[in-house]
Amino acid sequence: MHLTKTTNAFAKYFTTLKDLDWTHPIALAVSGGGDSMALLATALDYRDSLNLSSSLLVLTVDHGIRSEAAREAEMVQTYCDKRCVHHEILTWSGSLPTSAVAENARNIRRRLLLDACLQRGFHQLALAHTMDDVAETLLMRVRRGGLRGHASIPLKTHLSEITIYRPFLGLRRGELRQALSQIDVAWVDDPTNEDIRYERPRVRQVLRRLENTSYGTRQIAAYAQIMGRFRKVLSEQISRLVAQACSLSGDDLEIEPNALKNYPGTVGLETLRELVRFVGGDAHMIDRKQAGQVLEKLVSSANTLKPFSAGRCVLSPKKDGTWTLSRANRALPTVQVSGGKSVRWDGRYVVSFSGKADETVTISPHNVLPRVMQDTANCKIIFRPQVMDGPVSCLDKAIFREFSALLDPAVS
Repeated sequence: MHLTKTTNAFAKYFTTLKDLDWTHPIALAVSGGGDSMALLATALDYRDSLNLSSSLLVLTVDHGIRSEAAREAEMVQTYCDKRCVHHEILTWSGSLPTSAVAENARNIRRRLLLDACLQRGFHQLALAHTMDDVAETLLMRVRRGGLRGHASIPLKTHLSEITIYRPFLGLRRGELRQALSQIDVAWVDDPTNEDIRYERPRVRQVLRRLENTSYGTRQIAAYAQIMGRFRKVLSEQISRLVAQACSLSGDDLEIEPNALKNYPGTVGLETLRELVRFVGGDAHMIDRKQAGQVLEKLVSSANTLKPFSAGRCVLSPKKDGTWTLSRANRALPTVQVSGGKSVRWDGRYVVSFSGKADETVTISPHNVLPRVMQDTANCKIIFRPQVMDGPVSCLDKAIFREFSALLDPAVS
């Protein structure tokens, strides 16, 4: 096999791409920064060196927040033209965020990337997060408390029909830029990466000061790997507890508290956080303090307990000693769905309307259930909490396997 100068620079990174399925199309998110340009060069060299015919799609997001982004997207386009790979620039037509700019920009970027992949039939998306990102993310999560977040960034995340891969998590930002310099490939440095008004650049500055100590990036990333193994074991324990303690009746969850008594501490707390999110349809879990209060009440032997709320849910004791976890009858939405489209109602139900494109139906609450206000013949309603469509870390697969079994008893 003949290796070009380009391949020589990136051949040592080929093993990082082994988890991608090269028999199916692969999308690459490339911003023009050093990490993503290195990912693009590595993926192209890997494909060419093995004479693969894999379809690659390069996606660059210009959400209009920075004026320089358009020029950076053009730079990526120039490189893609040179390497004969299809490139598309995704633009945002909605209003720009005025608060929590960094977080909202990430959300816009992710939405544009995922929508583009789904519309084009690409079910694999590769991102260029590095070991440096792992360390930065871990330090940011430590400030927020909890242990599961210490696993930092997972190698794979499942989101709807898309699997997101991060093949460069074991590589440093600096070494990727060195490889790009060897082959005279340009990249751009986003100035917001050094803007200390944002949290990540502040954390990045701290890591630079720690770099030559026992608490540098490599050591922190190694700790994240250890916590990743912890999270995977924890998810398996949570899944066993869900299987032992829970059953689904409609959209209500029946909980057997005796099983909870055998799983004190972290397993019980994290299980309850997952269950409240699942039943309530919220995107976020309740905090650990509240989960501790919920756990204490569920395992209490007192017979005077009354229903109480947690998150968007109500927990109600039954005479047989079990508890019912239900969606609280408050803040329920009214939404519309057009013909041929689907909408998730209240984060819990997927409502599909197979009518004509110019037709719409209104979905309103009836108690805590969705009710179609017009003719229901062309509507299909399925209970499927939004958490089931992700993002789901590869470390948490056991939990969602058990949730799938609850939703469909035929799933084992």
